[in-house]
Amino acid sequence: MEKYKGLYRIPSARLRFTNYGRNGLYFVTICTADKRYYFGNISSPGIMNLSPVGNYARQCWSEIPKHFPFVHLSEFVVMPNHIHGILAFRKSEAALKELTTSNKFQNQKQNLASIIGTFKSAVTRYAKQNEIPFKWQARYYDRIIRTPEECDSIKAYICNNIMHWIKESLDRKSGSAGMPRP
Repeated sequence: MEKYKGLYRIPSARLRFTNYGRNGLYFVTICTADKRYYFGNISSPGIMNLSPVGNYARQCWSEIPKHFPFVHLSEFVVMPNHIHGILAFRKSEAALKELTTSNKFQNQKQNLASIIGTFKSAVTRYAKQNEIPFKWQARYYDRIIRTPEECDSIKAYICNNIMHWIKESLDRKSGSAGMPRP
């Protein structure tokens, strides 16, 4: 495989020929480096106890529409070592037309990567300013949601994530766990 700029071996996780600035629903998972529990912990009966950086991550996520007015938030959860959320892009006809007429170097502030990058930067800056050890995983996972059924399934997954975490923790302790999840 050819290396990007002679350095990177990993190919892009993004879908080729897909414009991540178009209207649609995007399911995003962002993990901490080494899946460390920076955001807090889960206690019984399924309560996520947020750390200061976890609280700030939740706050930053809720403020995304202030910085990107075309983004509408759907389900979202902060877990001990990752975040799940659904972002809905609802751009005007004029903004969408501009996407098709501009070159690839314009309007990069209006796509999924710039939103996630801004979010991750804000949380990292907060941690550094408050001398809190913290680091993100370099990448993030995204999925373009294509059908209402898929959207409902992902929303249920997000809403039940804390309870799944508890069940899997108990399974791991009893030795009956399967493959670990992100």
